[in-house]
Amino acid sequence: MKPELINVGSYLKAEGSRIFQGKAPDEIMEHRLSVCKSCEFLKESEDDPVGFCGSCGCGEKKRARLTVKASMPAVGCPKKKWGDADSRHPAFKNRMKSLKEKPDA
Repeated sequence: MKPELINVGSYLKAEGSRIFQGKAPDEIMEHRLSVCKSCEFLKESEDDPVGFCGSCGCGEKKRARLTVKASMPAVGCPKKKWGDADSRHPAFKNRMKSLKEKPDA
């Protein structure tokens, strides 16, 4: 498969996870960002408090900011320093439980 198609697929998966699962739990985001802040591939930026990944190939687009990417459940570090947020995480489980318990409007 062409690399461009893999990138498009990864992007759609990441955006879809944010839409369908909500943002990653704060503990996961904080862990991801702390790893990124000490990474040799970090590209600092005035546009984002953390910056951009210099390894992923996303460039410096608004949706590629690390503070945005860290909030997406189905995103992983290209250097395998952190991976997808596990949907079994208690914050995800509680969110899904509360959605199921809401009465129909």
